[in-house]
Amino acid sequence: MRPPRTQSGAPAVFCDRRGYQSGACVQNPGWSWRETKSVKIEIGPVARASALAWLDYGTDAIADLRRVAPKTLSPSAIDGFESLIAAWRVAAERPGPFHWETDEAPERVEFLMKALYQAGLEIEDGTAHRDMKLRPAAADEFHIVLVRQVLSTLAQEGRSNAEFVESLRNDWLIARED
Repeated sequence: MRPPRTQSGAPAVFCDRRGYQSGACVQNPGWSWRETKSVKIEIGPVARASALAWLDYGTDAIADLRRVAPKTLSPSAIDGFESLIAAWRVAAERPGPFHWETDEAPERVEFLMKALYQAGLEIEDGTAHRDMKLRPAAADEFHIVLVRQVLSTLAQEGRSNAEFVESLRNDWLIARED
């Protein structure tokens, strides 16, 4: 069974009795849907130039990841990055420092942050073997703010989220707050 869709083909949004979206819809095995809590994710403020440098790099990195199709990174993670980059480009078009926020299911945030870490490992390996490029220094500020703000927010969402963040910080030097 396919997930519910609107007439335009977009995924259906489930609302509470008052008509407000009460949380992000997540897919369970078997294509049934349930409501879950969401977490407010905020990135910024960060220098717009750094955000634009990261977005340009990220666009190229996605193309490289699609080309090499690493086993450690699912196509849905790459699709997720592509979707976020599109949304972040819109935010980066506004004058002044980059700032973006959204509500997202904690499970999806964990999935994408783990995938971002894995993508970085694939790209590091790919610089030596597959013509991939490392993130430019101009994009570092955005990358650090992205990783640290998202993980700090996620760590406050509950014990299992905090354990995930701690585990990721143990492996990912840029994610550490020290």
